[in-house]
Amino acid sequence: MGTVLYRWSRRLCLLAAVALLVSACAGAPAGPGTTAAAPRDVLLMASTIGPIDAGIVGALEDAYFVKTGVLVRHAGAGTGAALEMTKRGGFD
Repeated sequence: MGTVLYRWSRRLCLLAAVALLVSACAGAPAGPGTTAAAPRDVLLMASTIGPIDAGIVGALEDAYFVKTGVLVRHAGAGTGAALEMTKRGGFD
C-alpha cells in the first residue's frame, strides 16, 4: 500500500509542477486598453520538493530555455510553503 501511495503522490507532484510551469508561462493576450507585458529574461517559479528531487523541474527549465531563451529559476518548498511564497508575489 505504501508503494502505491508513494507512486500516486509522486505523480501528483509531477502534475502540480507541470501545471505550475504552464500557468506561469501562459499569458493572456492583451485586450483593448491594455498594454502587453515586456518580455522577461528570467522566470521565477516555486515548486514542491518532489519534482525537484526527481530532476523534473531542472529538465523543464532547460527545455524551456532552449525553446524560448527565457531562463527559469525555481525555489523548492513543501506544498503549503510554495503556495504561500507565490501568494506573497515573489514568483511568477
